Amino acid sequence: MCYDASDKNAEVKKALKDLEYLDWWRKASTNTHITFPDTTVWHNSKTVTAAVKDTEGICENLEIVLEKVTALLLANEAAGYSE
Repeated sequence: MCYDASDKNAEVKKALKDLEYLDWWRKASTNTHITFPDTTVWHNSKTVTAAVKDTEGICENLEIVLEKVTALLLANEAAGYSE
């Protein structure tokens, strides 16, 4: 899931991590560790609807505007790199 909030991105990310969202991915076949961009996280068991609702609730509690959010269901394949 990727999101943009009007402010307090560090607080939003911490609150998502408290709900067991992760900001990294490890590809098991190569043991490659990929760190996501600052406002990108994933969860291994939440639906995309639940992820959006979590983020909306966090932003509401922090009294900030959730400007945009995109949540996708990840299939069995991912590609990327991290420096």
